[in-house]
Amino acid sequence: MNILLINNVASFHSTLANSLNKLENVSAKYITTSKHPYISDNEFAAYIPLYVPKSKPFAFILHKLTFKRRIKKLIQWADIVYYLWDSLLDEEDLKLAHSLGKPIFIEWVGSDIRDPEKLRKINPWFDEAFDKGYEYKTLESSDRKNTVQLKFSKYKAQVLSAPEMKLYIREDLFPQPKTLFQRIETKNFSPAFPKASNHRPKIVHSPSAPIAKGTPIIEKVISELKETHDFDFVYLTGMSRDQVLKEIKTADIFLDQLICGSYGMASCEAMAFGKPVMCYLLPELYDLGLPSDCPIINTNPSNLKENLIRLLSDPELRNLTGIKSRNFVETYHDSSKIATQLVDIFNDSLR
Repeated sequence: MNILLINNVASFHSTLANSLNKLENVSAKYITTSKHPYISDNEFAAYIPLYVPKSKPFAFILHKLTFKRRIKKLIQWADIVYYLWDSLLDEEDLKLAHSLGKPIFIEWVGSDIRDPEKLRKINPWFDEAFDKGYEYKTLESSDRKNTVQLKFSKYKAQVLSAPEMKLYIREDLFPQPKTLFQRIETKNFSPAFPKASNHRPKIVHSPSAPIAKGTPIIEKVISELKETHDFDFVYLTGMSRDQVLKEIKTADIFLDQLICGSYGMASCEAMAFGKPVMCYLLPELYDLGLPSDCPIINTNPSNLKENLIRLLSDPELRNLTGIKSRNFVETYHDSSKIATQLVDIFNDSLR
């Protein structure tokens, strides 16, 4: 089975390609259109940039001549075409895959279909943050959600979805999206569980999108707790990827976002290292496929201080929650398990 993965958002497809290619009778390649220090690539990548500047005339002309041809050749090679986020060629690639009878899969992962109008109705923290500098305000909309979903439904795409994204998937277009969790190569993350003997814990937080993550609220609570508790607090900013991972590995508590209502790859990496994770989870997620044994400490602006005091005061709780975190990632987010799950889904689509 030849599997073409399109768009390497958050290293999802590079990670998956690595695991798929370890399976018998499976060959996977992925198209990536950009390079980023926090996104991993490997030997299964086909780097096809969307744009080449005219200031590089030879590369510009070569790109013009080969861009579409390279993508079309890969689609012709594939038995399965699996998209992240969106298509590449203004539907030309989707139309080609559909005309050739290739099963098409799509996985949406965030701002591509997140509907702020719906989220504001069910999430008071998001509603408050949306008009106070929410970083993705100009990117997310009901129109965008509808446009991209109508496009993929036209070509009979099948949806693979994390629980959060099911909030925004139109049931009239995709009545039964299959649950698929974010994937991580857990073997690359050696667990370092918080020590029950440590009485000066280290908290880490990444303010990559301060309003969306609730960073100003976190700063206020951290400042208050510094008066009464003994701990270290580290911002994961201005660091290399290796430095960020080192800080997470040596942390006792990973403090993610308090606003949007779900967890992403940062929380997965922290859990893979065996850390207790604090993050806001919408109650609706449990009805949409989030396992009941998810160990993430459900934290929003109203209970942040209370939850932090509980963790800061109980090193054994930090250790136990870290162990549960690692077990959760191994069970639900391990890329080798997800690769096997996907091959079964793909085989069904080829019958």
